[in-house]
Amino acid sequence: MTRRPERFVLFVLLVAGSVAAAYFLVTLELTLRGRQAGSHRIQKLTQQARLNLVLVRADQEAYIAEGQDASDWMERVSDDLDRLSTVLDKLSESAPADSTATVDLDAARTAVDAFIVIDNRVREYVEAGNPLPASDLIFEDGMRTAAAIDNHVVAAGDALLAVRLEADSRRRRTMGAILGAWLFGMLTIGFLLLRTTDAPTRDAEAAGTGDAATVEHPPPHGTSSLSKGERRAADPHQPSSSPAFAPWDAHASAAGSAATTTPVTTVTNALPVQQLLPGVDLEIAAAVCTDLAQVKDAEQLAEIVGRAAHLLDASGVIVWTGDDAVSELRPLVIHGYPDDVAGEIPTIPFGADNVTAAAWRAGAARTVRATPTEPGGLAVPLLVATGGVGVLTAEIGHGREQDPATLAVARIIAAQIATLLPTQPTTSDSASGPAHSDPAPEGVEDLFQT
Repeated sequence: MTRRPERFVLFVLLVAGSVAAAYFLVTLELTLRGRQAGSHRIQKLTQQARLNLVLVRADQEAYIAEGQDASDWMERVSDDLDRLSTVLDKLSESAPADSTATVDLDAARTAVDAFIVIDNRVREYVEAGNPLPASDLIFEDGMRTAAAIDNHVVAAGDALLAVRLEADSRRRRTMGAILGAWLFGMLTIGFLLLRTTDAPTRDAEAAGTGDAATVEHPPPHGTSSLSKGERRAADPHQPSSSPAFAPWDAHASAAGSAATTTPVTTVTNALPVQQLLPGVDLEIAAAVCTDLAQVKDAEQLAEIVGRAAHLLDASGVIVWTGDDAVSELRPLVIHGYPDDVAGEIPTIPFGADNVTAAAWRAGAARTVRATPTEPGGLAVPLLVATGGVGVLTAEIGHGREQDPATLAVARIIAAQIATLLPTQPTTSDSASGPAHSDPAPEGVEDLFQT
């Protein structure tokens, strides 16, 4: 499976999980709102039952009031008792079976039946013209029975609300669990998407050159340095691959922090780097090359190298010159590195196991690809007719080191710098004398004396 299908599958899972979580959350929220309406209805029915009970008590006391028509109040009491029974039936519909609310509602109905019996006896006394025993029943037995009804109604209402509150709490905990699972899944899939974007693909690894950390670019026109074979013969222990980008053995980045060299895996971007990065400004490149052809002193060269670094989007650039007498490369111009780091940059033996020496030996440019934690870079040999005279290294990151245009401009700049460096005469030149060697331009050799 390639990275693109993996990212697509993860994206589909993210969308599907989000839709499912949203569906369950919305469904639970609508259920909670419906249950809240049911809780308000229970509260309203409880209040209505208690109000009907108060009206029953008030109407019953009017039986024995002076100047009142007892028959009219008796009809009102009957109506209030009917409404009370209806409210109790509605509350029973909301009560779960075998719950304390059901027990209290049954007790309330029993008390209502007892109150009706008491009311019938009161009516008999009133109709018989015996207000005193009727008064005793109203204010003693009737009051106690009404209080019992009220207590049972309140207890039933509280029990119903408690049951619904517990159920609502469980639903809210379920909503929280769904939301937490969705957030965890979203973060996990997002992390996996980032990993699939940054990590190398298996196909790219299979297409790579084993464990090599660098990509070798053949020299222009398919030719290599004139002295390439000689240097390989002089270095029988030449390493077969190079470590991560390190212009010298103890690599310190241009940001000023020391870093150990770790192997870099060749990474193939899903899109060509030309589609991801702005192009190199050819007008600035032409100006840099023109100014290099007119260099008069070391300070001017250092300034132009700084412009070249900006053109290549490099955080650090070093011009290395080859010294065949001691078989090593030494830094000639350093740009972008802190003073304390620049002062400790060592010379590089021709047989060193790093990208700079490898580019010089091969006479071909080398690219070290950046990783999320390590910068990449270019190492371009400085080639003249007699062979390599040095190396131009540039520390570059964020994919720019893979841009063919950046490599091409680096080669152009390296070729221009190579014309400024002193060259070693070939064997044929030495035999025929100085007249057959190309002397350096006036003042150039003095420019690079160290």
